Amino acid sequence: MKSKGILGQLFAKSTFDLTVFLYEFKTLLESGVSIVEAVDILLERGQHYHDVLFPIYTHLRSGKTLSQSMADQPKYFPELFVAIIKSNEKTGSLIVGIDRYLSYTKNIDQIKNKLVNALIYPMTVLVIGMIIFFFLLFYLIPKFSLIYGDLEIKLPFLSNLLIQSGFYILQYRVYLIIGLIGLFGALIFYRKKAMDYSLRQLTQIKFFAYYYNTFVFTRFYRGLGLMLEGGYPLIYALKNCQDILDQYQKAKIPLVEQGLKQGEKLSDLLHKYQLTTSIADRLIRSGEVNGNISSMLEKTAEFHDAEISRFIEKVSKVIEPILMIFIGGWIGFIVILLYLPIFDMVGSL
Repeated sequence: MKSKGILGQLFAKSTFDLTVFLYEFKTLLESGVSIVEAVDILLERGQHYHDVLFPIYTHLRSGKTLSQSMADQPKYFPELFVAIIKSNEKTGSLIVGIDRYLSYTKNIDQIKNKLVNALIYPMTVLVIGMIIFFFLLFYLIPKFSLIYGDLEIKLPFLSNLLIQSGFYILQYRVYLIIGLIGLFGALIFYRKKAMDYSLRQLTQIKFFAYYYNTFVFTRFYRGLGLMLEGGYPLIYALKNCQDILDQYQKAKIPLVEQGLKQGEKLSDLLHKYQLTTSIADRLIRSGEVNGNISSMLEKTAEFHDAEISRFIEKVSKVIEPILMIFIGGWIGFIVILLYLPIFDMVGSL
């Protein structure tokens, strides 16, 4: 299952929502409606539903299974979900499979929502600070430059530097605005590359690398446990869950599969290729001993979910005051430099 960036999901168009569809589909099945009838009913929910479900409805009418029909549309139905549906079709427990997948997505969404909520206030402060800064840069500083330009007074060095920059801003203001618009446009256009680069730089820091890897591993463990609980072999489950990992981690999965074929333990291989944490390593080894790896993978994911939640709360509490101090101090510094000559003039009277 391919993972999408958190910001990418925020800006994604509101079309077909798999989670909403599954809740509605499950409700219809629980009421005694057949699979074909349930899909037929949901076709009337809107054009975005019709575009996705009509091919599925056609395939079902032609004799294909639900998992086969959904597998033809990987854009809307992830491989992990299709695999779970396929497993539960065989046992006649389709509703159980949908419930398990909804529980899986709910746990992941909770962490994502906490991260998004933690970013709302800092981003709001940052945007307001930038608006004030650009107001000072393009309006107030040039105005003060014109005022001080008509006065024959000696300005402090930093104030003089700021006032001189105001003349250049006044002269080339249009070009500067166009340049800034172009810069913001480029950032928006290349936002995915910019986010990937920023993430790579952050993960160079050991502290952030630990929590980033923990977040990725948590999703991987939960997906792997879901597949194993559905009765799939471990190697097949690994292949279906490898896209949850980043490119560097994903490249290690074939090595894990090779080791499993040679009789090595999963816990040893995950530890060997750095696809585990100390807690996960102990719990997975325990699961291998008692023959319940899927349950231990889920418990590992739950433990790390709580750990990541605490980390997000701590970071948000630290970032908010630091951001306020930085933005407030920078804007205040500019304002003081602008008004300092006036204070000197008044003091000399």
